[in-house]
This record gives sequence, structure tokens and C-alpha cells, in this order.
Amino acid sequence: GSMASMGSRERGEAGAEQQLRDRMASAMASMASMPSVASMRDKVPEELIPAVAAAVQDTVNEIRDAMKQDMENMHLDMLRQFHMQQTENRQIMQEFGRQNAELSAEVRRLREEGMR
Repeated sequence: GSMASMGSRERGEAGAEQQLRDRMASAMASMASMPSVASMRDKVPEELIPAVAAAVQDTVNEIRDAMKQDMENMHLDMLRQFHMQQTENRQIMQEFGRQNAELSAEVRRLREEGMR
């Protein structure tokens, strides 16, 4: 049971990582295809520059907010996974403790039997 859940958890992490990498690569590619600000300055009327700057700032703010949300979601997911792993480890340790107690009792019984 635990090996299968660990595998699916790792696949989920890898999928989320790949999704984030893909989104970043896509954003970088779209930014690389944009004309430079210097080349656009001649083509944009002076009175539109504040509006364009505000639009760019809004876009930057949206990207920053989206990245912040993605980071928070990733952090929460890591905490959830840690908690699940902690619970699973606790259960495993309890089982080992129970088995150890049974084996210790068996060893005691066999020693007593051997002394007779």
C-alpha cells in the first residue's frame, strides 16, 4: 500500500513541477517574441505612453500575483504531503512497535522453555 501511494505522490510532484516549468517556458517564449520597448517608443504616440506603462504594470502585477498564488498552492501541497507522510510513518512505527513487543514476548517464552 505505502509503496504505491509514494509512487503516485512522486508522480504528482513531478507533474506539478513540469507544469510550472512549461508555464515559465511559455511566458519566457512570449516575452522573447515581443518587440523591445526602445523599438516601440518611436511608434507609440507620447500621450499613450502612460497608458501603455500602466497596462504593462498591470500585466506584471497579474503575473506576480499568479506566481505568488502558485507558490502558496505548492507550499500548501507540500505541507499536505508532509502531513500524510508523517501519519503513514507513525502508523508504520506503531506496527513495528507491536511486532517488536510480540517478538520480545516470544523470545522470553522460548528462553523460559529452554531453561526447563
